[in-house]
Amino acid sequence: FYHIDSKEMDEVEVYNRAHIDRRLFSKIRSDVNFKPSRKTAICICFGLMLNLDETIDLLEKAGFVLSHSSKADLIIEYFIEKEEYDLDILNQVLYEYGEATLYV
Repeated sequence: FYHIDSKEMDEVEVYNRAHIDRRLFSKIRSDVNFKPSRKTAICICFGLMLNLDETIDLLEKAGFVLSHSSKADLIIEYFIEKEEYDLDILNQVLYEYGEATLYV
C-alpha cells in the first residue's frame, strides 16, 4: 500500500488493472496474516506498474522471487523492463509459450 500512496494511485484502479477481485484486495489490505499467492503478488506488481527493482522487492517481502531459470518469469521480467503492464497481453504471450497464465 506504500506504492499505491507513493504513486498517488487509487486502490480501485490498482485492483482493476491487476485483475484482482475487490474482496481479495480487501482481504490483503485488512488481514496482516494473509499471504497472497505468487500469481496474485505478480498481478499486484503489474497493477501498481512497478519497475523491476520495486517488483523484486515486493515479491521478496511476500516470500517470492523471479527466477531466471523459469521461462514464465523471464517473460514477466521482460514485460516489466519494457513497461508493458497490460496483463491481457502478458497472459497471451505466456499462453503462446506454453506457460501458465497469471489470472487468479
